[in-house]
Amino acid sequence: MKTGNQDSRIDDVIAKAASGVRGAVDKTAEASHHANQSIRKTAHQLHKKEQQWAKSSGAYINRHPFLVVGCAVAAGFLLSKVLQRSESDE
Repeated sequence: MKTGNQDSRIDDVIAKAASGVRGAVDKTAEASHHANQSIRKTAHQLHKKEQQWAKSSGAYINRHPFLVVGCAVAAGFLLSKVLQRSESDE
């Protein structure tokens, strides 16, 4: 049979364990909040870089349309040759 003293010790152990768990949960929540903020900031920066790259590449294409078309044709030709070789190897 349990005594009042044993019940008190059990309650103390449970209270300490609950306090430790609350602390761990709070730390985890804070860390995930900071990670979320960091990811959002990085995503925003990447989106801005993407827009800048798209704008600058569009300007380059407008300034040099024949060069861009020539490069695309050359890349397509090389890709077709590579694919033809891999099909003939099979």
